[in-house]
Amino acid sequence: MIKYVDLKDVSTIIKQQNSDLIESYLRIHDAGFNARKNIASFSSSELSDFYKFISQIELGQIDTTGFILGYISDTGGLREQFDVLRFSEKCILNIELKSNMPKKGVEAIERQLCRHKLYLGVLNIENVQVYTYLASENRLYWLNEKNKLASTNDFSNLEKLFQLTDFGNHELKTIDLSSMMVSPYAEPTKFFEHKYFLTETQYKAREDIINYSGKNVLIKGGPGSGKTLVLMDLAQKYQSMGKRVLLIFCGILDEYEKISQEIGIHIVPIRKIDINKIMDRNEDVILIDESQRLYQDQVDSLMKVVEKIKIFSFDMQQTLHSQEKRISVDFFEMAKQSKRFLVTELKGRVRYDPELSSFIQKFIGNKSAKVTPYQYNKVELKYCENKDTANEYVKDCTMNQGFIAIEPTEYMTKSSNVLKRKKISPYSQNVHNVVGREYDNVLVIFDDNYAYNDSGLIGTYKDYYPYLQVREIFEALTRVKRKLNILVVGNIDLYCYVQKILTWKDRVNYQQYMRETRHSKELEIINGIVKSENSTNVRKTNDDLLEIIEKIQKMSNEHGLDSRTILSKVEAMMNNN
Repeated sequence: MIKYVDLKDVSTIIKQQNSDLIESYLRIHDAGFNARKNIASFSSSELSDFYKFISQIELGQIDTTGFILGYISDTGGLREQFDVLRFSEKCILNIELKSNMPKKGVEAIERQLCRHKLYLGVLNIENVQVYTYLASENRLYWLNEKNKLASTNDFSNLEKLFQLTDFGNHELKTIDLSSMMVSPYAEPTKFFEHKYFLTETQYKAREDIINYSGKNVLIKGGPGSGKTLVLMDLAQKYQSMGKRVLLIFCGILDEYEKISQEIGIHIVPIRKIDINKIMDRNEDVILIDESQRLYQDQVDSLMKVVEKIKIFSFDMQQTLHSQEKRISVDFFEMAKQSKRFLVTELKGRVRYDPELSSFIQKFIGNKSAKVTPYQYNKVELKYCENKDTANEYVKDCTMNQGFIAIEPTEYMTKSSNVLKRKKISPYSQNVHNVVGREYDNVLVIFDDNYAYNDSGLIGTYKDYYPYLQVREIFEALTRVKRKLNILVVGNIDLYCYVQKILTWKDRVNYQQYMRETRHSKELEIINGIVKSENSTNVRKTNDDLLEIIEKIQKMSNEHGLDSRTILSKVEAMMNNN
């Protein structure tokens, strides 16, 4: 629960110059304090800087209440900390506190303020004011009307800044940053309007690449790490530098011309380009997205182009064919060992929801998955006995509920033109059609060609099928951003397997309850024995002690408890008495 701060209290606390008092005050009022890890979000030095800032204000001229310290918005993988916040009905005030100038100077200050203004804008409040106070210089920085950085050390009108949020309810408004997680192929307009912001990891990767003097770059990252976003942002950056850019998408992208127009970047799916003539093109920079899906001859053709900048985005977890997997491993090892390559890694996931991630890892890996159980409220499970009822359900989800349905990719044999793994529903997409995209609501369809063991999900399709069955499912599941539906068609064992995952948290809670119940019974037994044995001062004989042990054994058997545990506790309590 948020504890709001009064500026007068901050002044009082700091003036006492007592570290214990300051620590206690922050333990109560630090909104982002992580009790589990005992990590503070707002430090004592920041409180001192805040005091230095507000001491230059006539507090009697403003409402001093309703301030929030150290608030953290943690939506999926987008995590942002705000030093000082104050809300009102028509204005949000954010003040960042810095003791000294950041290593990257005013550029870092401007970048943070731009990011905070964008993030706070998701609340749709008309006036968002973002500032940074630099204590070492006693200087205030802010974004002006043109979103350019300005600064002053004149604090004569500072009261007006605070008065902007004097009126109305100061209650915290939850900052949901999920809308900042932009998928350029699925949301080209949002990307073009720059309704996103690179994380610090992504921004550093982009700057390292821009400043790299070589011609070959590999961006490595897992699902949801933001590879495509960084690649697209690089394309815009290079274009602003006057360079001609081509982005090659190594997958199916039927609407590539429309997306190219909306984004303002020349995008072409690899099937629409003669890769052998790539060196004859006039672009200066070639970006290759989903490059783990390149064939060996395509890799060879691209590597022969020595005059152009080539940037490959790469994820070995998302190879869907055994040949892709082999080529990807070889290509990555070559890049790592080559002096002609800059290899940069995007660690972690931006498009990340801990609940959905836990479910996906548990579903794919079963007992080998080292994840925390959740209630999985964002996951729905549906069983249909046959294809007809399943198709009706898929139709309703896709037509009326905003879901994208995904199935394993159909495969037409080259020699006999026989269709393998025919889809259950015409309303679903093949896995290969959704590579590189993310969606709010995803429905994944399972037929009877899946089973499981202790190691996780297994694909059991017996006929020739070139695609990696479990990798396909992983690709489908990791397309989701908000809500995931699992449709199981005629596979009772798999339905029960998913049910056990969805109710995993309940079983953990029940086991905890049973442990606590056993512990309570142990204490009852121990207290009874200790009281009865301490009621007399007669020295115990061996027979008496044997009788006590038998009593413990009998009672522990009746309650299903560990007699050795009870005995050790009895001994300790009797010794203490």
